[in-house]
Parts: sequence; structure tokens; C-alpha cells
Amino acid sequence: MINALQTILLLLLAVVALLGSRWGYLLYLRLFTREQLKRLDNTSLEDLRFSFDRMVYAIPLPTNQPSIVQAEKERFRIVEDFDSWIYPRLNGVRVLLKPKQGEELLIAYMSADQFRVPVLDRLLIDGSINRQIYRRISATKLTMLSTKEEIIGEVYSKIHNKRFS
Repeated sequence: MINALQTILLLLLAVVALLGSRWGYLLYLRLFTREQLKRLDNTSLEDLRFSFDRMVYAIPLPTNQPSIVQAEKERFRIVEDFDSWIYPRLNGVRVLLKPKQGEELLIAYMSADQFRVPVLDRLLIDGSINRQIYRRISATKLTMLSTKEEIIGEVYSKIHNKRFS
């Protein structure tokens, strides 16, 4: 009886820890988003287009810093920015560069609140969704691997854009 009670308490504690973790938060976002998109118009998360126009660059563009301009695309990475470890909330994503020598550099930041998805903008204006649903769906899109790759590609192209040089 005592072993069964201990097992149940440990399982309950594990579930609470999981749901209060970053992994649990991201799992919740994915499940929530899947249901909301199914309810709205059967759009898939992968099909949602987004805008880079609100990305904030921590370096001046154009830049002539050799460690940045000569860096390979593979040296850029995305780090998710959460507000806490317990019951986290996504604040945004940071684009970092690991140069061949030295510490990682913050190159750009995309805030979750400023991450624009035009389809969601239209649904928000129509009253089909509220700001909280918009934020959860856009946060889910922001954490997708394909989105992160597109953000890195955008940052890399901005750094190498001849128009800025």
C-alpha cells in the first residue's frame, strides 16, 4: 500500500514537473496550436507564412567586421529565450554567431510578441481569435525547426546583402 502510494506521488510529481518545464510548455503549445488551426480553417502550421520585418539586429547593418562577414552559415544558431525555468513563457529567439575565435555574439533577436503571421493578423482583426491565441500559435511557429532555419537564412542574407555594403 505504501509503495503504491509512493509510486503514485512520484508519478504525479513527474507530471507536474514535466508540465511546468520548457519541454512541457512547447508540447502544450504544439497541441493547442494543432487544435486551434483545425478549428479555424484546417491550415497547417507549416503553411503559415511569417514576416521578418520586426527582427531587431544587435549589430549595425552594413557591417564590415570580418568575424561576422566571413562566418559560415553553419556557425549561426538560434536560442529560445524563456522568461523562467518553471512555468516558462517564450519571450523570443536569439540569433547567435560562434566565431572561430572568441565568445558567441548576439546578432539578432525576434520577439515572440512582435513575430507577425499575416493569416493570424487577419483572424485577429475578424475576431476569430484573440491576442492570447495569436501569441500561442505564433510562439509555436517561432519554435519550429523550419522557422529557425528560415530566420538564420534571413540574418545571413542581410549580413551579406550588397545593398547594405
